[in-house]
Amino acid sequence: MGTRGISDVSVLTGAGLPFLVRMIAPVRTAVRAMVCAPNMVMVAPSMTSTAASTSPTRIAVAVVCRQQQVLVGQRSPDAPLAGMWEFPGGKLNSGESAEVAAVRECREETGLQIRVKETLATVQHQYAHGELELHFFRCELVADAPPTRPFRWVETSALGEMEFPEANREVLDILAAQA
Repeated sequence: MGTRGISDVSVLTGAGLPFLVRMIAPVRTAVRAMVCAPNMVMVAPSMTSTAASTSPTRIAVAVVCRQQQVLVGQRSPDAPLAGMWEFPGGKLNSGESAEVAAVRECREETGLQIRVKETLATVQHQYAHGELELHFFRCELVADAPPTRPFRWVETSALGEMEFPEANREVLDILAAQA
């Protein structure tokens, strides 16, 4: 088989002369034989698209709580899900645990040192820009300091008035129930 959605396919003409054709398109189902024209049959081994089997992007999210407040930031206008509110977080690095990634991403995005207290939820969600697997952790501050913009503290009770991405719904419900 070729690489990522490209497969070598032998084509036999009516005269039996083989030649190689490169198929450049993901194929979701097995292709055994397809009649292309009179006296011409394309024969291919069973194939499955590697694009169809790619795993979701893994994201770690730090839900940092202090008293009755939660740390949130507004997404930039040029980012996917522009203008929506979010908790600090981002992609896991290769070999990195979700907990370690949540602490690292929070430090990089907000300048705050945190520690993970507990897992809140793991959510898989399909967006137009891709499939995500989000790992949400309730976190606490190691030392109190002001966060870097665009992040700021908001009352937990105000979260219901803010527009968050759909994948955050379960965590927002948990926080609302505990407010």
